[in-house]
Amino acid sequence: MNRKKGTHIIAAGFEYDRIVKPMLEYPGDKIIVLRDNGGKYPLSSSLAKHFLKKLKDFPVEIEEISIDIYNFDEVFLKMLELIKREIKERRVYVNISSAPKVTLVAMISSVFFMRGKGDIEIIYCKPEEYLIPRIIETLDRKMKSEFMDHGGGRGVKEYESIPIFPIEEITEIDMKILKILDEKNGAESIKELVEYINRDESRVQRSSIQYRLERLEEKGLISKEREEKRVRLFITRVGEIYLKGGSQ
Repeated sequence: MNRKKGTHIIAAGFEYDRIVKPMLEYPGDKIIVLRDNGGKYPLSSSLAKHFLKKLKDFPVEIEEISIDIYNFDEVFLKMLELIKREIKERRVYVNISSAPKVTLVAMISSVFFMRGKGDIEIIYCKPEEYLIPRIIETLDRKMKSEFMDHGGGRGVKEYESIPIFPIEEITEIDMKILKILDEKNGAESIKELVEYINRDESRVQRSSIQYRLERLEEKGLISKEREEKRVRLFITRVGEIYLKGGSQ
C-alpha cells in the first residue's frame, strides 16, 4: 500500500524498534515525541531518555514536547494542539506502541475527537518478542519474588478517571452553554443561563436551551443540582476538556 509521507507522534517509552521501523511502512520525515517531564517517575523518565537519545541517531526531524505523560488531560489537549497543527499540510500517524496506558488512551481519544477533520491514522506495532520474561529470569530472588507478588507495578498511588467523550457533534449553542458555565462557575438557574446567552443580542428560547441541556447532561458534559423548584447548572470535567479541545 502506498501511504502518504507524514508526521509520526509518539510517547517516549522503553522502545526503539517499534518507533523506528514503522517509519519505513508508514513513511515520515518528522517525529514528535511526547517526553515525560520526570515529575512523577524520575527513574522511568531517565530510562526513556536513553531510548530518546538513540532515536536522535535516526535521520529525521525530531520535535520534543515535555509534559506530564501520566496526566490524561494534559496529554489529550496537547495531542489536539499537535494534530490540528500538523494536519493542515500533511498526514499524521499516531504511534501508540510505546505509550503508557493513560497516555495511550489520551492519544486514541484525541484522534477520535478529531475524526473527519484531517488525514490521521493510529498505529500499533506488535514486537517479534517481548523481553520482560527474559528480564525476569535475571532478577535476584528478592526482586523476582516481589514481581511475582505484585506484577509490573506495586500498590496504588493514585486513581485517574478517564473521560468518555460523546461521539456525535456538539452544536454551536452547546459550546456557548459550556463556555458560559465554565466562565461563570455555573448558573444558579436555567433562567439565569438564558439571560447570559441572550446578552449578546441572541434570541434563543428557553425551551430550546432546556432541550440542549438535556442532551448535554446525557453526554456527561454538564451536571444539574436541584434545590426546591430551582435547577443549578455546572460544567463537568468532561465538559471542561471538551470545551478546551474544541476552542483550540
